[in-house]
Amino acid sequence: MPQFAEVVLPLAVQGTYTYRIPESMTVGAGFRVLVPFGRKKYYTAIVVMTHDIEPQGYKVKEILALLDEGPVLRHPQLKFWQWIADYYLCTVGEVYKAAVPSGLKVESETFISPNPDYEEETPGELNDREKVILDFTNQRGKVQITELTNATGFKNVESIVSRLLDKGAVHVAEKVMDNYRPKTETCVRLTIERDNEQGLHGFFDRVSRAKKQEQLLLAYLDLSHWMQRSKTVKEVTQEEILQRSGCTQPVLAAARKNGIFEIYKREINRFESMGGGMVELPTLTDVQSTAYKSIHNSFKEKDITLLHGVTSSGKTSIYMHLINDALSLG
Repeated sequence: MPQFAEVVLPLAVQGTYTYRIPESMTVGAGFRVLVPFGRKKYYTAIVVMTHDIEPQGYKVKEILALLDEGPVLRHPQLKFWQWIADYYLCTVGEVYKAAVPSGLKVESETFISPNPDYEEETPGELNDREKVILDFTNQRGKVQITELTNATGFKNVESIVSRLLDKGAVHVAEKVMDNYRPKTETCVRLTIERDNEQGLHGFFDRVSRAKKQEQLLLAYLDLSHWMQRSKTVKEVTQEEILQRSGCTQPVLAAARKNGIFEIYKREINRFESMGGGMVELPTLTDVQSTAYKSIHNSFKEKDITLLHGVTSSGKTSIYMHLINDALSLG
């Protein structure tokens, strides 16, 4: 029976690391396991192979938990990762970090959360320290191991958490770091429905003595195609209505307070303005033309050509011509 596992970590470190497999655990290549790395860090490692050769010269750490019932990767995928690492001169760990969704990787930002279905099967199953950790985790919902250490003062929190994981009392919960922030712009719209003609007349009555607000209302009706029943109402940005009406932000604020407009945020598609139109190919200089022809000659004999040029030397213009050639060939 294998006693040790070679694992790859989602880090820029060379090679694999050896961990002892607990007697109660059955793992194989492609399995995700939770392992300690460094003094107080935990990572999701992927098992590359198992064996019974014990490393010499240092104490082998033990796998803390098996995260899946079966492998998440097959052997061909592991071989492919190694090929990528060799080709792009990086480590397999860096390939792993890029290839696997963040929700499947437990790193130093990992949280421990209570298992709501856990019940002690026998009285005394948890010792006093395990109960303290579990109670604190239940109170907080999710908690980092460093928080547990600071809150309890226990020096061996890692091993306590490991035992709780083995007993099914807690889960490893990934902290989702959402760094994406959608780009938005401020828009305005009327507070009535389009078919509410009586309401629109009421708006004009309200602004009859506030000419600036009246200009805002007229500008909105024009920009939004409100009165053109054959067209869909167009969204109007705050910038557009202020520019068209010649009014200022305080005037819009007053119209909003008057119950005519409401302000809202609209998410902008960042790719909306990309692509679509064709541009003329740049004219190549003599040096670029020479390189362009040399690449075509090289392609007759070889699949790969290395084009060397310093920044701003015009490589992209050559690429554009080569792309156009490929497109013309279908």
